Amino acid sequence: MALTKQQIANLKGNIEYTQVVLNATDHGDKTRRRRPLDDAEKMRAYIIASRAKGVTPRQHAEKCSVSRAYIYMIKE
Repeated sequence: MALTKQQIANLKGNIEYTQVVLNATDHGDKTRRRRPLDDAEKMRAYIIASRAKGVTPRQHAEKCSVSRAYIYMIKE
């Protein structure tokens, strides 16, 4: 199958863009780290206590840097 000049130009542009995107991503030495057990237990107790007071899961998620789904998962 023969490609036209326009198709070749488009493919080259896509390749260049892909290379730019791949080079721009910062992988670095960032690895996921788990929360220490003591901190997790304190956070869980805090969430349970303040949910009883009526604090919204959104506020918990922002303060504790976790997802709202994680907040909903925590039960007494």
